[in-house]
Amino acid sequence: MDQGFDQWNVGGTEILNDTPPPATGNVCLGVWAQIGQLSYKLNHPSWTFDNAGNLNGTVIIREQVVIDPRGNSFAGAFTYYVYDLKGNLLDRVNGTITGQRITAD
Repeated sequence: MDQGFDQWNVGGTEILNDTPPPATGNVCLGVWAQIGQLSYKLNHPSWTFDNAGNLNGTVIIREQVVIDPRGNSFAGAFTYYVYDLKGNLLDRVNGTITGQRITAD
């Protein structure tokens, strides 16, 4: 299970800070687009590293989420595509994602 803080910015950019150790690249960027009234898609590339901290590939995270009408939570599906440095697909992982808005209160 992965947890993180994910900020979807006006203009279509996204920043994620999640729970893996910082040496493995736990802060990364993506882009999003609206695909329906409350539906959005995300394309989020990320570097991957081996246990010694050496770059060994990339992960492309694709999400499709639906925001609740009040804008306080979302739910949807994701797919992780794992590639080596030559661009060969090594793995594909599907799952579900949920989130809650963080407020100042």
